[in-house]
Amino acid sequence: MLKRVILFGVLFFSFSVVFSKVKYEDSEYYKMLNLGAVAEEDRVEIQEQLEELLPEDVISDLLETGKARKTMYKSQNPILTCYPDNMLGRKASEFVSKIQSVFLVESLYLYKKPESAKEVSVKEVGKILRSLSTLKGIQYYSETSNKFKELYKESYVTEKNNKKVVLPDPVGDLTGELEIYALMEDNMLGKNLYRFLYMEDGNATGFYANNIDKMHFGLIKIVEPENMRISLIVTDLGDYLLAYGVIGLDLFVIPGMENMINSSFTNRADAFFVWFMDNLKKYTD
Repeated sequence: MLKRVILFGVLFFSFSVVFSKVKYEDSEYYKMLNLGAVAEEDRVEIQEQLEELLPEDVISDLLETGKARKTMYKSQNPILTCYPDNMLGRKASEFVSKIQSVFLVESLYLYKKPESAKEVSVKEVGKILRSLSTLKGIQYYSETSNKFKELYKESYVTEKNNKKVVLPDPVGDLTGELEIYALMEDNMLGKNLYRFLYMEDGNATGFYANNIDKMHFGLIKIVEPENMRISLIVTDLGDYLLAYGVIGLDLFVIPGMENMINSSFTNRADAFFVWFMDNLKKYTD
């Protein structure tokens, strides 16, 4: 009898995992992330542009799958290697490298613009990145739970000294640098205040964000102020957009959390990209 119960449990778990995986692979979210190989007729031109910005191994992954990723956990001297070699990309590297990251994830996505987005300018891309209120309710895929979860229960621009004030998204034209504060309620880390610095330079735009508050996992403090750093840089390559996202964390690690941290924050990197692409699609529809 016990053997039957165990066998049924194993079969049920296996069926649940397979079923949820099929659902995930059928989702629009999955399709947005799996960009696919660059078409042969586009390769020469886009490869030449990428060679001016990125290392060879990263370019190979982008041409073959449309994305590339590198993660480091408890590395002695974590060094960023995937950032685009332009002013904003180098600044992203400097910004995240100011902390000794226990966990670090770099993600690159090479997205071919649809016809409706061919004429979207860097300034318009910047407006999408500054639409922080649209982060509220975005989903990410939890591998541990095999289902989609809400990443941010709340997200709005606010004042540094009064988190209850809700300000409109700063979507006007950007002149120089723009520093703002945002209150974001993460499903795992709770409500926290973040500082965002936005910049544009030539054909690139992006932000650099860090936590202002101490961050907790339940009752345990795991991240000191400014020790979570996130940057998203989008570079316009004509028919393509190159998005570079990096998350660095200097955190107190609870034993046994390594896999959860890895999956949680790599999935967050994907969620940011899907959020950007979804807003780009809405912007151009």
